[in-house]
Amino acid sequence: MLDIAVQLMQKWERLNPDDTVDMPALLKNPEVLARGYDEVDRVLGTDLSVLPTYAQVHQVPYVTQILEETLRLWPTAPAFTRRPYEDTVIGDKYRLG
Repeated sequence: MLDIAVQLMQKWERLNPDDTVDMPALLKNPEVLARGYDEVDRVLGTDLSVLPTYAQVHQVPYVTQILEETLRLWPTAPAFTRRPYEDTVIGDKYRLG
């Protein structure tokens, strides 16, 4: 889901809208996408061989806002389940276990 972060951080020239849920929204708002790219270029520079530092990653507030809005609109599915320790029936109707 955070494909856009990787794409912006690496400044990929070719973006595939099918790879991520937030890319279509960004493609419909080219000014937002351009501002994100500008912020990444300003903070990280244009040399793709230089990896971003931890400090640099925290210097891209606009990209962070894009990611937070993406998670708000399309939250991740929980990666865990809950099970009772023993078989249980709730309300004489719902069997758990």
